Amino acid sequence: MDSLSKKLLVLQDIELKLRDLRDPRYIETFGHVDEERIKALEEAKEKLEAEIPKDKLNLFKSLMKMHGRAVAIVIEGDTCSNCFAKLPVGVQPPGPDEIVQCNICGLILYFDN
Repeated sequence: MDSLSKKLLVLQDIELKLRDLRDPRYIETFGHVDEERIKALEEAKEKLEAEIPKDKLNLFKSLMKMHGRAVAIVIEGDTCSNCFAKLPVGVQPPGPDEIVQCNICGLILYFDN
């Protein structure tokens, strides 16, 4: 079973793909809207959202709206990939149903174990 932060990372990827597919520049470049792909991504998004607790989903949506993304990968074990801040000493990967946010930029941190 994927951790909550992994589910949020995948949800972010889906959101970004949907945004790209709906972008007028995409349509201008490729000459069409890929409705079939959009439909498949929307279905995957709905299924994934149903697995995420409402409070965490609301946080995710708020971060996406404010920053255009909600999840940052922890690089080199102690650095936020969004703001490149070093995480405080002692910050550990969260449990499977928990999240940890960067203390500088506020994005949800994904620890790739």
